[in-house]
Amino acid sequence: MKVFALLFITVFTYAQLDHYRFHGYGQNEEFMVMKNDNKSIHSKKFGTKSVWAGETQPAFKGVTQMPVVHGVTYAYRDIDEWYAVAMGKKKGHIYSRNTNPTVELFEEKMRILESAEAATSFSTGMAAISNTLFALLSTNDRVVSIKDTYGGTSKIFLDDLPRFKIEVKLCDTS
Repeated sequence: MKVFALLFITVFTYAQLDHYRFHGYGQNEEFMVMKNDNKSIHSKKFGTKSVWAGETQPAFKGVTQMPVVHGVTYAYRDIDEWYAVAMGKKKGHIYSRNTNPTVELFEEKMRILESAEAATSFSTGMAAISNTLFALLSTNDRVVSIKDTYGGTSKIFLDDLPRFKIEVKLCDTS
């Protein structure tokens, strides 16, 4: 299992400007987007991918990366449009605890950086651990882990998984 965190700090030089295309918008506004579409991003080096992967739309007011979206709910023209998004028939967001533009872009970047089919992210480590365990395990399966795990993980191993008839073996590694 890979565990990693990425910190993106972007410093622009004139030499880097050939990576971008500027679009005029209105009178005093500009948008910046990657010159290449998402398909050709795979030929770029890791640093370029980590900054620009998944960013196919012009950035608002010329910002160089997607702003963090703090909105919780999203508006739609009518209930039919909302319903189409809620049922997954139309792209969009309903509630930020499930997904939002910032998370969507982060997951797309991770998918591209890892050359994966898809990516998902979690707000906490326990959410990632429990989701992975419950997604991969079934009744009569067995988990083998170390005894010295985080308290929340130990609770899942000792209390929750046995309720689903999943055997847990904790090994002493001292």
